[in-house]
Amino acid sequence: MEKGRSWMSDDERKLSEYLCALSGTDFTSLMLEVFRKRAENLADRDLLLAFSSTRFTQPASVDPVTYHLLQAELLKKGREHGFAPTLLSPLAPFGSSSAFGCVNQNKIMSTVRGAEVLADPTNVLAVLAALGIRNGEISLKETHHFCATAQVTRAQSHIPKGALTHFGLLGLVSEGVDTGSYSCEKDMLLCHLRFYESLLGDAGSVVLHRRSGYPDENGFWNRMVEFLSGGVLRIPVTVGESKEDNGYYRGISFKIYGNIEGTKKEIADGGFVDWMNRMTGIRKLRCFISGAGLERLMLFINL
Repeated sequence: MEKGRSWMSDDERKLSEYLCALSGTDFTSLMLEVFRKRAENLADRDLLLAFSSTRFTQPASVDPVTYHLLQAELLKKGREHGFAPTLLSPLAPFGSSSAFGCVNQNKIMSTVRGAEVLADPTNVLAVLAALGIRNGEISLKETHHFCATAQVTRAQSHIPKGALTHFGLLGLVSEGVDTGSYSCEKDMLLCHLRFYESLLGDAGSVVLHRRSGYPDENGFWNRMVEFLSGGVLRIPVTVGESKEDNGYYRGISFKIYGNIEGTKKEIADGGFVDWMNRMTGIRKLRCFISGAGLERLMLFINL
């Protein structure tokens, strides 16, 4: 595509505006009929060409037995650390990623039935937790932790060399109510870090990054750093530079690194987000998320 040139003609733009104006039901019915007719025109041999030329349908190169054993081990260890394992659907509600400002909707595989292909388990775990709070199924009197593994798909148009369109992710989500003195935040942060510490052992390390967007930014940051520097973890904790490249973390975030044969690799990251407040309207709710790539974890966990 030439720089500065629109990819839509005037007729296509009018069609796009017409489709956007349709109700959800009418849009779904229309698109289902379009895809039905397009499928009727496909010959069997077209499937071979489509499979070989479409990067989204290519199988992963990792060993599937080791991969699934790792998923089971992570969920088991998550349960041991207080995280409730959840088996997510391969689909998520439409807008689950873009609604939180995590990713542009163009990088998500949207469907015609008001859903999207799962792109991040943490987003959906947070939605499920917020729904449980609104329905009264989750008590606000204690902190809750959830975990899930999933094979996710990303649809970015330009991917770095060696990057995958679908890959495994571990997602952890914690929610609780502020009880003062940052005790809720400390509990959630430590719960996540101790989980990763149990996975990596002496090969792991934590780097903390300061973020904006949290009440009493200076006081919160200083208390969190002081808490984690007090020997609550066995793995080393250091302070990195302030980071603003990830707009959805608030107050503090971390990165987990693993050392394998002298090479330092990023394994996981996490931080506080305001998703629970936005979905429930409860200002005192706190939410902490983190995630790790399964392919990276396979390097450190012997199964």
